[in-house]
Amino acid sequence: IVIASTRAETLFDYALRLTKTGDDNRAKYLASLAQFEYSRENYRLAQHAIILCINDDYGKHNPKHWRLWADIAEKIGDDRLMEQCRDQIKSLMNGSMVGNKADLRDLLCKAPWHRKIFNYGEVGI
Repeated sequence: IVIASTRAETLFDYALRLTKTGDDNRAKYLASLAQFEYSRENYRLAQHAIILCINDDYGKHNPKHWRLWADIAEKIGDDRLMEQCRDQIKSLMNGSMVGNKADLRDLLCKAPWHRKIFNYGEVGI
């Protein structure tokens, strides 16, 4: 099993290196990587991969990606994030996105350093 996991990680790494940001296939690889890490109970890495996937245009409109992020949030105990993801799923099923672009940016950029680097406003600690 360890050899198979290592091989899968290597293949994901190669696939991501060969695709450009914005390529539909890149979002698919990231979603698959997130699902793989989720199945291995590596929730933080799964969350990182699904956020990168959702940041791509292809990924943000796919309810399956938001559902995976909601499941990850539930596993790490972030109930607020889980509810936000579920609200996003409901709105996608109705044909729209929740909130405006700034709200979505805030949801996707949870790390305080990200806001500071990209000048999104005050960083509360």
